Amino acid sequence: MVVIAIIGILIALLLPAVQAARESARRTQCVNNLKNLSLAVHNFVSAHGEFPPASTGMNQTSGGPASKPRHSLITYLLPYFEQGNVYEALDLRYHWNDTANSDNERHAKQNLGGVLICPSAPGGREQDHVSDYLPCTHVDRSTGSGLGAIIGPGLPISDRGPQDSLRWLGVLQRDTTVGTHMRVRPAQVEDGLSNTFLLFEDAGRPFRYELGKDSGTLTGTDYRWANWQLYIVLHKSCNGSQLMNCSNSSEIYSFHPGGCNFAHADGSVRFHTEDIPADTLVSLLTMAGGEVVDDGN
Repeated sequence: MVVIAIIGILIALLLPAVQAARESARRTQCVNNLKNLSLAVHNFVSAHGEFPPASTGMNQTSGGPASKPRHSLITYLLPYFEQGNVYEALDLRYHWNDTANSDNERHAKQNLGGVLICPSAPGGREQDHVSDYLPCTHVDRSTGSGLGAIIGPGLPISDRGPQDSLRWLGVLQRDTTVGTHMRVRPAQVEDGLSNTFLLFEDAGRPFRYELGKDSGTLTGTDYRWANWQLYIVLHKSCNGSQLMNCSNSSEIYSFHPGGCNFAHADGSVRFHTEDIPADTLVSLLTMAGGEVVDDGN
């Protein structure tokens, strides 16, 4: 009995260390995934002279002009991370899920391998054609309550002026205007590539998580790598001024204890903790806020 008790104590002591080592390996793989995607972005920049769009297409419900074909950032990166065959199979003249004029929907239902999936997130989601990595286009300064109010007096983020100001925008922007495009050139990232985020984690979808707890399944398919709505807008906070790991419903969210991995626009990937000041995180997210940022890393 004494021997069994000693073995039990040893196992109890070793288990946290084993779990920590496994998470360290998973986080390293997540970093590698983000680096590969960042490299794909920079190869796109080298080929086109500008950053790829966060998505293309526009919603016609407002009665506007005919929409551009709807595609995601990941679709435009396919040729740059060894998925050129999938890119060639898609007909970019039609929407990502088109069935009437092309086989786009069938080709978009492909598992592209581990590069799009964080190994720390729940497994078994490959068949849902997910991407745990995506762009964040801007900070939403609209008012709200609960997980919706983040800007203004007494709230996590100080007001920086009109919503359409560059002070709220990220590097990767939606290309929604018919006849023109909204793409960012490296020179327009005035805060510096190393001081500006490029790609973010929003892991675990289509399962819904809030504050680390499973809370059902998300509606829609905006978690799929080909979906034109595969982007996030920062507009939720929790635990006072925390802007990550609140909810994975189109927000910054990971399954790494205490924070998330972020790809910066210079191609580096860094881990930022949940207690990063809200204004600092927003300063790193936006490309032309004019701030001098010390992120502590």
